[in-house]
Amino acid sequence: MRKHIIKAKRSLFLFAMIVVLGCANIAFAGATIQIINQDGAGEGFNDPTPVAPLGGNAGTTLGQQRLIAFQHAADIWGATLDSNQIIRIQAAFNPLPAGVLGSAGSIQVFRDFAGVGSYPGAEFAGTWYGGALASKRAGADVNPAANDINAQFSSNVNFYLGLDNNHGASPDLVVVLLHEFGHGLNFQTFVNPTTGANLGVTPGTPDGFPDIYGRHILDTTIGLHYHEMTQAQRQAAAVKFGRIVFDGTTVTENVPNVLVFGSPEVRVNSPAAIAGPYQFGTAAFGPPLGSPSVTADVVAAEDPADGVGPATTDGCSPFTNAAAVAGKIALIERGTCGFALKARNATNAGAAAYIIYNNAANATAGPPGMGDDGINGGFVFIPGVSLTRTDGLAIVGQLGGGVNASLIVDPTVRAGADALGRARLFAPSPVQGGSSISHYDSVAIRNLLMEPAINGNLTHNVKSPDDLTLELFRDVGWFPDSDLDGVQNDLTPTSFSLVNESCAPANSQIDPGERVTVNLNLTNNDAATTNLVATLQSAGGVIAPSGPQTYGAIAGGGAKSLDFSFTASPSLSPGQTIIATLQLQDGASNRGTVSFLFTSGPAPCGGVRLVVKSSLARTDATTVSATITVENIGTVPADSSVLTTAKLGPTNGTPLPQSLGSIAPGSSAAATVQFANSTPGASSTLNAGGTYTGGTFSGTKRVTIP
Repeated sequence: MRKHIIKAKRSLFLFAMIVVLGCANIAFAGATIQIINQDGAGEGFNDPTPVAPLGGNAGTTLGQQRLIAFQHAADIWGATLDSNQIIRIQAAFNPLPAGVLGSAGSIQVFRDFAGVGSYPGAEFAGTWYGGALASKRAGADVNPAANDINAQFSSNVNFYLGLDNNHGASPDLVVVLLHEFGHGLNFQTFVNPTTGANLGVTPGTPDGFPDIYGRHILDTTIGLHYHEMTQAQRQAAAVKFGRIVFDGTTVTENVPNVLVFGSPEVRVNSPAAIAGPYQFGTAAFGPPLGSPSVTADVVAAEDPADGVGPATTDGCSPFTNAAAVAGKIALIERGTCGFALKARNATNAGAAAYIIYNNAANATAGPPGMGDDGINGGFVFIPGVSLTRTDGLAIVGQLGGGVNASLIVDPTVRAGADALGRARLFAPSPVQGGSSISHYDSVAIRNLLMEPAINGNLTHNVKSPDDLTLELFRDVGWFPDSDLDGVQNDLTPTSFSLVNESCAPANSQIDPGERVTVNLNLTNNDAATTNLVATLQSAGGVIAPSGPQTYGAIAGGGAKSLDFSFTASPSLSPGQTIIATLQLQDGASNRGTVSFLFTSGPAPCGGVRLVVKSSLARTDATTVSATITVENIGTVPADSSVLTTAKLGPTNGTPLPQSLGSIAPGSSAAATVQFANSTPGASSTLNAGGTYTGGTFSGTKRVTIP
């Protein structure tokens, strides 16, 4: 076995990198996570600052709440992955630079390790694995003297520490932790994206060794995986936006369950020399990409070299070749004047769309987000995008023979996948250290946990149909093994459904305090069971579970469903994860446990139960009005109800707060909120919430802006 100590810390803006907490062992399903608290007295996890409990987090000091949030994230991964070895994470809170939430990574990586007993060891020779995954596959700690993951988080950031995902404008620490756990658990390559170098380069091994994640990274332009490429090919691949995919079988099988059709794309169709998808930036003005979709020839805009703009390519003055541009895609160089003025001139020339590429002063920058100047944006009625200078000049160089391009939302391709349904990886130009390749592409819809930035509408679910993180873990070697015998599970949880609810009216959710019946489906991937008995455990938000149920004989490859009843703990917060764990016994054989994850509903059973509904309407070119209705489906009035939060994407609504008064059972109250500068046709999320005497309410809805 070979090991390599690495400095895998990565500082990331707007999100951090991997952690867990405490000093106790926390055991779930098939994993134990030990948190090594490295904070000193009075700081970080030991900070004694008094705080009020919130969102299901009962801690009364800042340090306690941080630890509880860490443990909650650990609960979720512990219920999802299996390992007979402790995963040790050393963690601390420290002052970090402004805008940095945290950093983390594997402390060591290993290759060519053997398995103990039935454990398989490394799947591929000469391939790096992170320490936690290596120990799982070895069935033994590959280095008992060292921890697996190192992490630090900013003590200056106001994280939301609740467990209910109701984070508003603050970063949700549980989501950030789930993301960062993901990197430490092997959602990463150890290849240097800037140089393309593998880890472990020595005089005797000049190309180093590949890693298990990289064995599934495919460059679709050359048909090679990372481990099959030269260093130069890996270096080039890191900036091939839209053309680098993760082709693991489990991820690919689940892409249709998670990602939706409608991929936003900028694509050159011809000539073949420059054809393919292009990385792009979007505008804060005018219609969004795909409204409408445009396929047309590209024509370089020409304008006078004058006091408004000294170049004939900058589009700062009315175009002198308007006739040639009409009905085409206008190609404009960045610089001198604002984006909105260039786009307005393109609109006036009759262009169908516009492309603005970086000028020489921004030669190494990525495609910019194009802001409005407050004057010209309202006169832009065509879609447009920005490109890097490299991509813009590639188009310029081919204009003599004709260039055809598309600015579209492709209804035949899933957002975040390629045309063959394989999940895209984040490969921007220029390389973004700590982000490139080791994340899913940011164009994915639905938003994914392992994108390069934390999106506000992420849940605490980590697997299909809500996410694709667990599926990638399966592909890199985290096989299911609930009985921890080193052999892949023969019994796996495959689906569930809600059969009965005790609280009226039914809302198809498991609310805190509600008695429910759920149907749980198991699939047998091995030899037939003889007399399989499942006992629902009283843990993870499940109380008063029904008695053992007999699945009996399940043939190899077969599946069977049974009903189980339980009461959801009244102490659950809306949106909190419920972990329903079945202990399995087949005759004298203990078959371990399997877990099903649910999300608790919006309000406690009985008492006040507030449901948030909303509708949007456009009031003028720059303003959208939202009618937010709060309905009480409970049994007692919601006194002193106040709408305190309304957010459409990143935009806060006004006016707020608004009093809704007392909402009687069966009644509702409504408020109207305005949002400025909302882009028509864009997909976004409307979050609304507030308070009433004795509690809070919230609701999230995916919307298309009118």
